[in-house]
Amino acid sequence: MVNSENNVELGQCANVARVDVGLPLDPDPLLRLLDATLSGMSVTGFVLSGIEFFDDCAYAQSWWCREG
Repeated sequence: MVNSENNVELGQCANVARVDVGLPLDPDPLLRLLDATLSGMSVTGFVLSGIEFFDDCAYAQSWWCREG
């Protein structure tokens, strides 16, 4: 799921991607991907690239999204 939201870590409005698990109290299996952009697309899936924050450090990250 990708939504535009006011993001505190970046200090601006950004596209934020997260994995929707379905149940509201279940933890997200992956960290949120901030400033998410579509960086690649094919017949079998697509790639989202952005930034993940873990322990106050920012890491460049990409997700390969495909039907599983």
